[in-house]
Amino acid sequence: MWFICGLWSLRISNAEVLQRADTRRDLMKSVIAKQIQFVGYVLRKESLENLVLTGKVEGHRVCGCQRLTFLR
Repeated sequence: MWFICGLWSLRISNAEVLQRADTRRDLMKSVIAKQIQFVGYVLRKESLENLVLTGKVEGHRVCGCQRLTFLR
């Protein structure tokens, strides 16, 4: 029992734990892969998200200063 209690006080870095478990951090890779899949899904559809991502919003921009808001 004393051996188990002694492990709680050890300070081991995350890198060393991953090395001991013989594994790598793959969470960021999977998150990026899911983001790329989502962007591909959005670009294949004709939707508002597609227009926003590609920047092809129809119309023209009004020249001049910024419009007044209700706070002013």
